[in-house]
Amino acid sequence: DYLGLTIAGGKDTCFDKIFIKSVIPNSSAAKSRKLKSGDMILSVDGFSLQNVSHSEAIQYLKTTSGLIRFIIISCPGTLI
Repeated sequence: DYLGLTIAGGKDTCFDKIFIKSVIPNSSAAKSRKLKSGDMILSVDGFSLQNVSHSEAIQYLKTTSGLIRFIIISCPGTLI
């Protein structure tokens, strides 16, 4: 399975932080039913996504596999 997230933000954008832009249907992220559009990702498997660029966040997320632990701030009703 693939992770199945698109992200927005990064220190090189106007958002500054990393957010989940969308969760792709039938992906691992969608099947978890825990991640949603608008969630701010603080860290992934202990790796902080605070103060990283958009491309650095993408590169890191592409290297993840197996059971992945996200620390997020979820804001109900927030869409990016």
